[in-house]
Amino acid sequence: MRAEVTDLPRKPLSRINSSINQEMERYSPSARKIIFAAQQLFAEKGIDAVSLREIATAAGHANNSAVQYHFQSKEGLIQAIFDLRIPFLESARQRHIDSLGEHGHSLEDLLAALLFPILEMFDAQEQRIFTLFSSHLLSRDTLDHPFYHAQDRMPVTTRLNRMIEDSLDHLPKQVFAFRFRLVSGFFLSTLLERQNTQRSRKSPYADDSVFWGDMINVLAAMLREPFRAEGRALLPL
Repeated sequence: MRAEVTDLPRKPLSRINSSINQEMERYSPSARKIIFAAQQLFAEKGIDAVSLREIATAAGHANNSAVQYHFQSKEGLIQAIFDLRIPFLESARQRHIDSLGEHGHSLEDLLAALLFPILEMFDAQEQRIFTLFSSHLLSRDTLDHPFYHAQDRMPVTTRLNRMIEDSLDHLPKQVFAFRFRLVSGFFLSTLLERQNTQRSRKSPYADDSVFWGDMINVLAAMLREPFRAEGRALLPL
């Protein structure tokens, strides 16, 4: 079944801001400055290229141990940035699932429910920061990814991931995990590319509905393709 996206999700900014602000209230003003500075730096330079000293300086802290004081470690700070979006993403994904009704869901439906909530988040700049941050996280091992440590707070996302995997039982488990990571990265890169084409006004797609409908179909095709254990001969150099 090919996806036909006729009504893309709108951006309920008040609901998003309320969700994020509620999470931010858990932190002191000093810690919030660190979060804002860190996510910007991580997006721009990559997670491994940014030092705790650089984050503290960008947040206006003279004390270089400020990150450790508030978050214990760089990993704790990464987790905090990731966790901020959990309540919004969970509720948005549940709304997408509810909108599908009780009938069988296609792979395209499930991918849209998982990924389209990211399109609803904030304005283009904030969305870009989150997308770049998430892209850098994909290079991490599974056990190092903050999602692994937040699964108890993400039952909807965990269920969606499982439903997608169950619908692709023709794939060996490790092959599915590898392809799913590739699909996630492809989606994030297309989000950034869509922003670029909109700024340049050079796009083969008439509007967002056509673009994202095509992208969901492409992602589903990447996952549906049968796994072939035999190799393909490479051309000699």
